[in-house]
Amino acid sequence: MKTYGGFMPFELGNGQEYYKYSEDQIQYYNSGKTAVYYCLMQMKPKRLFVPRYYCPSTKAAIEKAAMEIGTEVIYYHVFRDLSVNLPRKALCPSTGNAVADTPKIAKDNESSQAQSSNEDHLNDNRTFSNFDLCYVRTSETLDFYQDQVELTSDDAVLVVNYFGVCRSHVDKWLPLGVNLIIDNCQAFYSEPVMADNVLNFYSFKKDFGTPDGAFVIGSHVENYHLEQEDGISKCDYLLGSLVEGTDKWYKRKKEVDEEIAADKLQASKMTRMMIRAIDYEDVKDRRVANLKLYEEAFRSANLIKADNDSVPYLYPLNIGVDIRKRLIENKIFVPTLWADTLEDEFAGTDEYLLSKNTLFLPVDQRYDEEDIKYIIDIVNRIAER
Repeated sequence: MKTYGGFMPFELGNGQEYYKYSEDQIQYYNSGKTAVYYCLMQMKPKRLFVPRYYCPSTKAAIEKAAMEIGTEVIYYHVFRDLSVNLPRKALCPSTGNAVADTPKIAKDNESSQAQSSNEDHLNDNRTFSNFDLCYVRTSETLDFYQDQVELTSDDAVLVVNYFGVCRSHVDKWLPLGVNLIIDNCQAFYSEPVMADNVLNFYSFKKDFGTPDGAFVIGSHVENYHLEQEDGISKCDYLLGSLVEGTDKWYKRKKEVDEEIAADKLQASKMTRMMIRAIDYEDVKDRRVANLKLYEEAFRSANLIKADNDSVPYLYPLNIGVDIRKRLIENKIFVPTLWADTLEDEFAGTDEYLLSKNTLFLPVDQRYDEEDIKYIIDIVNRIAER
């Protein structure tokens, strides 16, 4: 029953969500890991191809889900410019009830040169200015083109719009007719692909101050009728950081992340309220403006080329040197994405060099032109550019 009178509660604007789809086209979850779990539950592929360069906790969640439904997980190679060698052929006929053979990974691939396909024009010619022209991958990481992988309608490929700047890499998969799970967790503003063979999943927490929240969009998305929490207990670090800054509340934020990861739930009631109070166009404009400043300063030297229409999560800068510690000393905090590919078994691979040398510079709506120019100046001075 509605109550009248009493004290005034915390107020949020009553706007609209950014994505407006019917209930059978969008479902909300508490985390990206829960979202990808239910993408797998709905699609149930016999083989799932996952990029080796990817969030390790999400890879672990995928492997756990795959065991539940009998899906084989196979990891594929990502170049140091975040591109991928596509298969030589479009979709092959279904294997029926038989599970397709695991692709054989070509020997001596450590010295294989990246090739572009003259047969199907799906792969780009790559020129790594000031970088080794050969690519390196581990013996357990396949290359769709080099290893002549044939995908069928029983398979699915997880494709990542890395850092919100690689939509063009995602779009190259669409003509192949392959079942796709598109990870837009770092690309909130990237429009979903509405096709029967595609599911798209997103995160709120990457771009906005919400206690939890993710969602899946597709031409049809199953409703698994999960429980929903109120989310009140997970908001303390968000409110505290408004007054005292994020440093003091970082530990609590990590605790909340662990709490969220422990359960598969709907997005909380608090998150569903908060996402209607966001000025999405203002956030978008600020991120685009900050990206433009970075691109003007670094594009010619940056190995990673952002799409022109990107709305980034972070700005990935790879100029071939690791100056992360020096940036942190200057109070510019940049994450390592991702630490698992810095292990010895990946030494010298593209994935290793991506993790080691890519600086993920802040680009979000908290910062203005003065902030970004300050960061650019610090990077240039440390790198002696």
